[in-house]
Amino acid sequence: MNGQVAHPPGYPLYTLLSKLIMVAMPNGSPAWKVNFLTAIFSATAGSLLQLTVLRITGCVGSSFLAVGLFSINKLTWTWSIGAEVFCLNNVFIGALMCLAVVFEVDDDPEHITKILYIGTFVSGLALCNQHTIVIYVVCIAFWVVLRLLKLRMLTWRLVVKLFVFFFLGLSPYLYLPISSHLNTARWTWGDQRTLDGFLTHLLRREYGTFDLGKDQAGSGFWSLTKAYWEHAHEDLCELGPFLALIGVAVALIWRIRNEGTSVLVFAVMFLTYTSLFAWRANLDINNDLFRGVIERFWMQSDMVLALLAGVGFSMAVRLITERLMGSKQLPMSSVFAMMGAGIIIILQMKHFLVCDQSSNKVIQNFAKSLLNKMPRNALILSKGDLPTNTMRYFHLCENVRPDLTILDVEVLSYTWFLPLMKKFYPHLTFPGDRWYLTNQVLADGTRTFNFRAFLEKNHDRHPIIACIGMQERDASWKDSFFTLPFGPCQQVVPYSFPFDPVRWANQTGGFADDWNYSHENIIMDFISRSKMFPKESWEKVANDEMWQAKIGTAFFMYQQAQITEDIHKKTQLLIQSYQLYFRAIKINQIPGRLVTKESFPHFWYKNFALACEKLLHLDHDIDKGKLCKLAISNFRQYLHLEPDDHDADKIEEAIEILTQRLDTMQKIDNVDMHLENMAKRMNKMGVADLMDNS
Repeated sequence: MNGQVAHPPGYPLYTLLSKLIMVAMPNGSPAWKVNFLTAIFSATAGSLLQLTVLRITGCVGSSFLAVGLFSINKLTWTWSIGAEVFCLNNVFIGALMCLAVVFEVDDDPEHITKILYIGTFVSGLALCNQHTIVIYVVCIAFWVVLRLLKLRMLTWRLVVKLFVFFFLGLSPYLYLPISSHLNTARWTWGDQRTLDGFLTHLLRREYGTFDLGKDQAGSGFWSLTKAYWEHAHEDLCELGPFLALIGVAVALIWRIRNEGTSVLVFAVMFLTYTSLFAWRANLDINNDLFRGVIERFWMQSDMVLALLAGVGFSMAVRLITERLMGSKQLPMSSVFAMMGAGIIIILQMKHFLVCDQSSNKVIQNFAKSLLNKMPRNALILSKGDLPTNTMRYFHLCENVRPDLTILDVEVLSYTWFLPLMKKFYPHLTFPGDRWYLTNQVLADGTRTFNFRAFLEKNHDRHPIIACIGMQERDASWKDSFFTLPFGPCQQVVPYSFPFDPVRWANQTGGFADDWNYSHENIIMDFISRSKMFPKESWEKVANDEMWQAKIGTAFFMYQQAQITEDIHKKTQLLIQSYQLYFRAIKINQIPGRLVTKESFPHFWYKNFALACEKLLHLDHDIDKGKLCKLAISNFRQYLHLEPDDHDADKIEEAIEILTQRLDTMQKIDNVDMHLENMAKRMNKMGVADLMDNS
């Protein structure tokens, strides 16, 4: 990390703090150091939440319950052990709520003024990290203004001072134009050297200022609201939302009795944010990966929900012990502490196995496997967060494979990319100033180039690997180039490339042989118990990609055989597909037949059977009786594992036809064997000699 700007809106505070801890800590990888920083943020957020609930209720047990519901739930735990901005956002939420509670109970004008200065400064800092917190800042600020009016403390002089502290809190944003002007980072995002460029980045114009994703359609307000409450019931304990409702009722009662309004403000914050986010989150909640993106923003709601639950818990137990049990002498703090600790233990038991990632090296192994198997001096055209971020981290931060060049094609089209980043790609030739759909000169003198022109300028000097998948924005390259499978990636080659199926199968067929994670997305933890990768995790995506890579070349060969009309080429391609599928199944198969679950994807059996069946119609040296038997056995194994396949009837029919063919082949073989035996007996009797002499 060397002075770069993160993706919009820039996250300058998190970037600077990450740089600070990487310099301050002498040992550990950059990723480990920043992950450690995130864990510190999460612990701090939990402490602030506990302190806030303690100030509101005066009960240690209720504060333990609140921090247990929030900090040890699956969502918070998951995002507390990786380098992300959300835990720092939680710190600011906790700080603002704690300051609001202190502000409400303090009547000393001097103390109130100090709290206001700290609060406005913290609000500015918070907006340097996560923009969604603006809803909480606005709600609290509106309430603060009302209270200042009531106390007759709101003056223009105070307002000016508060704005000064607020803008001081925003000062980390100065890092963006400074970094952009220095331009020393080998990777950055955006050009903030001008006011327009700065505002473009700050307001996320490239994504959509009020949208979560670029060019995406959401699931709708009610679907997202329903999904959030399902998450709350599952991850914050069944009692969590119920206790929070009690907390809201308590807040209303306190407001009516003039016993305090801060908790009611927090409830309004929660409802406003949760509703607005459900309205504006334009990602499909039914997509597992997108769900993971959406869930991260629910932590902002969870923290307030946990606080309300702590307040509700305090009141519920107070009513039970003081009214129903008729005792006011019971040591309430002891009761609360015991009950809160009990719920925390239950939560730990529920989430530990899923959330403990101490043995998880899936992403590291994925990125290093890709990098280490790339051709020397290759140009990697990365697409998507998984390959781009993982390979770029190990390449730039840990100096893995310095001979490679990694180019993120998804930002190549941005107007800022080449002016800022071209100097860091000295080995590449860019035939213009900007990637566009056509080769032309724009009115402002900018020379544009299409993707074919870019590839034509560079393919002679670098093996070009598209990872994962080729960009879809500009199809001009298809006129001169095609792609070949290269593990989970593709190698881009010109049509003049001498493609040899045998050589390519030998070169890429075993790309992922050393990938040892289960295809069912199971990982073993440190006590040797298995657990599943969450469906929304990048680990699952990486694992799925590598398992697909195990048969990627075999599937490609089969597809090409179906397309070509050249019989010799078709035969050659099918033979390679057959051999690669045979090899992949043999390497990964559980010993024994007709098992109820396989150690590899079940469709491998069907694909292998299809390759065998196609070879039955062609001339080659492979024993067709063996092919027929393999086709039958693999079709049967597939149906045994996937009896509900929509093509089950067709597969059954194919098995019947193949069985008849095998019977015919065996009968012919028996006749041939009988004739051969007769000929041998005739030779022994000298019949052949008699025929020669006649």
